[in-house]
Amino acid sequence: MPGFGRAVNSGRSRLALAGGSEDRKDMLMKVGLGVLMAAVAVAIFMGVATSSNKSGPRGNIRFECQECGHKFGLSVQEVSSWKYKRGRTDYDPPQYECPECKKMAALRLETCPACEAEYVPSKAKKNAKGHTVCPHCNVDIMQYRRDNK
Repeated sequence: MPGFGRAVNSGRSRLALAGGSEDRKDMLMKVGLGVLMAAVAVAIFMGVATSSNKSGPRGNIRFECQECGHKFGLSVQEVSSWKYKRGRTDYDPPQYECPECKKMAALRLETCPACEAEYVPSKAKKNAKGHTVCPHCNVDIMQYRRDNK
């Protein structure tokens, strides 16, 4: 009765797999829960990391057109493909195309760490040490950052 032995053995295998599948389901459930918790932790961290970025909403780099005064933000990906022209020297900032007036006159804005006002660094005054001074609150930007780490 070789056929009967096979049926019994295959029945035992089914029973063993059925019992093992519960353990396997529990293990998969725990792994899935762990992956979900890790994803939530990464999402929370990314939200905190981008919320401390002072460059604008969702990490946008802020610009201001020197012709029409329009302020706008671009993502890092957009900046790399946006139309711009280089400055005449290495010290001149690149000028980007304004989406409002279409002129190549938009300069990058920085945010003052003291008063949180936006300003164009290349147009801001320098103090005797050569440090940039905020045009709104007259704070030495570099000294403020050193003092308030």
